[in-house]
Amino acid sequence: MYSAILSAAIFGIYPTSLMAVSWISATADLLCCLFSLLCILFYLKSQDKNLNHYSVFYSILALLFYYLSLRSKEMSLLLPIILILYELGKAVVIKRKINFNWCLGLHFLLMIVFSWFLFTGGLKEIPLDNPYYQDFHISVLIRNTIRYLFLYFDLTNSGFTFYSYSVSSIIGVLLFIYLFILSCYLLLKKRNPALLISLICIGISISVVLPMVNMQHRLYLYIPSIFIGFSVGFSLELLSGKKRNLIWEALVILIPLIYIVSFSPGMVNYRLSWLGNCQKDAFSIKQILKIDKPVRGSNVYIKGASSGYNIFFYGPGNSLRLLFDDPSLKPILVEDFPEVPESPYLFLEYSDGEVKDLQRNNTISKEKFEIISVYPSLINKNTVKLNADNSLNIGVTSSIINENLEIYVNGQAMKTTIGKEFISTVVPKEELEKPFLIIYVKDKLKGIKTDEVKIMIISY
Repeated sequence: MYSAILSAAIFGIYPTSLMAVSWISATADLLCCLFSLLCILFYLKSQDKNLNHYSVFYSILALLFYYLSLRSKEMSLLLPIILILYELGKAVVIKRKINFNWCLGLHFLLMIVFSWFLFTGGLKEIPLDNPYYQDFHISVLIRNTIRYLFLYFDLTNSGFTFYSYSVSSIIGVLLFIYLFILSCYLLLKKRNPALLISLICIGISISVVLPMVNMQHRLYLYIPSIFIGFSVGFSLELLSGKKRNLIWEALVILIPLIYIVSFSPGMVNYRLSWLGNCQKDAFSIKQILKIDKPVRGSNVYIKGASSGYNIFFYGPGNSLRLLFDDPSLKPILVEDFPEVPESPYLFLEYSDGEVKDLQRNNTISKEKFEIISVYPSLINKNTVKLNADNSLNIGVTSSIINENLEIYVNGQAMKTTIGKEFISTVVPKEELEKPFLIIYVKDKLKGIKTDEVKIMIISY
């Protein structure tokens, strides 16, 4: 019980990982964490032999809360691997085969399905300077792991992202290394894998964001701090042995110390600066809500918001789509307003939280949406190059190219790849058995489509 109190104190009091609590926009992180904890709780209950009559019910609840955590935020994506590690550790302790139960299998299947959606959806091309640009090279993953470790123990950093390897973090980093060495010793000599598994779970819980090259964010430390608390709690339990009075004395000393570090200059400045950001955001939201809603599909040019944190930072400009309840808006952060903006448009100026509506044009462009060309324009099955499965790649150039386009072949929506100058899809071999292909392109967001183009198929 005492070690659980210390684990909870580290999770709930240690200041560097509490950004999710102090930022209203981090509701998704709080929900993801809550649902993840409930998933773990009910999974453990489902495996408790004393509650065998309720095992199916608890298993269903565990799956439900895992699904809800994923729908809140993808930080919990690898939670099934943590559950597998738990089963592995249990198998090591009681010397039996690992329990791959049906509940664990369904968790793993759900993880694979959501991973597929993550890797196949979203933006096809992300600029190298985008905060969310990802690189899965092993050196990047190792570097970012070290950066997050330093960020967690850095009490002098008053910002919300990593910017340097602080000397003040070294004691914490060395303590973490000591815990890792201790965990290996406990596994090899005592057959106790609890500490090592909890340390591995820290890495697993943050691994979803490790490929992000350009930003290591305090926000992402919230869920890993659960397992950091577990690690310290396990360590205290193991080091104290049977001397329960020693645990109590350690709690009396450690918990106040954890609270005191909240008043270090770096953490005080962090809270004050973040409170100032939140106040500016609240003021900006009030300003935006006073602005007349732009017409659907408007280009919203925002001046003065391209550097530093502000209400338009994420997306960028996702806040506008949310506040105006219009996903078709296209926010663009600019240094200066364009001389010839694309209609319809809205000019906004941002300055220290204030948002001004300067100019707008609600004229909807009359540009015709049409197919310019299709390649190949004639399909001769004797000469055209088919894929290994006898399908065919086709490219379509249209007068408008955006990420919302979808190619239809013979009335069926096809998986479409968006390029800079054209879009493409793969026509399955079944469609190539027909005498021709009827092709058109649809803008899923605006609901408009081009005229149909007929492509003849020659098979003699």
